[in-house]
Amino acid sequence: MNSAVAAESGAKTKLELESLCAVGEPMSVEWKGIKYPTTFRGAKENTYVFADITSGGGKPIMQIAEQGYLLVDVPMADGKPAPMEFNSSVVVRFLSEGVVYGFKTFFLRIHPKAGLVVLEYPNNIEKFCLRKSKRINVMVPVEVGNPSAPARQNGAILDVSAVGARVALDKRDGWDVGSTLSLFGALPDGKGISGLSGLIKSVRENCGKFHLGLNFAEGDSAPARAVAQYYQKCLGYV
Repeated sequence: MNSAVAAESGAKTKLELESLCAVGEPMSVEWKGIKYPTTFRGAKENTYVFADITSGGGKPIMQIAEQGYLLVDVPMADGKPAPMEFNSSVVVRFLSEGVVYGFKTFFLRIHPKAGLVVLEYPNNIEKFCLRKSKRINVMVPVEVGNPSAPARQNGAILDVSAVGARVALDKRDGWDVGSTLSLFGALPDGKGISGLSGLIKSVRENCGKFHLGLNFAEGDSAPARAVAQYYQKCLGYV
């Protein structure tokens, strides 16, 4: 985590984790430098956990400890569960409304039958500026058109972020910085993005093609959310 990160207080962690990351949203878990894609399944900040311990005389006693937890799908690698060790440190990242959040926590246990991993509830969540985040290179054929005109031309998405994309066109056709265009097509995961509007932030010529840098004008639209979710899935592998 870098200096561009704004750390949130522990008191605000519960609000963010429960309100910004909905059950079923993708996450990535990094353990020993390797990132694994997973899915958020729920969390509780304060929960009583019962643990059997043995006193010095060998007589079993019961201790009650207050500990929060969060649940994610078992991270998989080559069809097998990631070999995480008890109490080992992991870094979890997720995307919410165009912002990447991350936190450091600890692996507590795995429930193979349920396909779930239990992680310790985080004390702090950190927020990243997406301008500092990695862009994902892709090659997605699309059609490009003006939102108010039926004519379209062929193009391709060359890279995506959670809130934008770089699109290549054969012809500039009057596209200028500040104008809006719409994309029509589908992502590699099959989700449609037809009608996705983007504000042109830059136009550059590259090897006879025109590269347009887009910022999605409607970040809360279904197509924009589809791109953000696809970006988050890819982020788990790079």
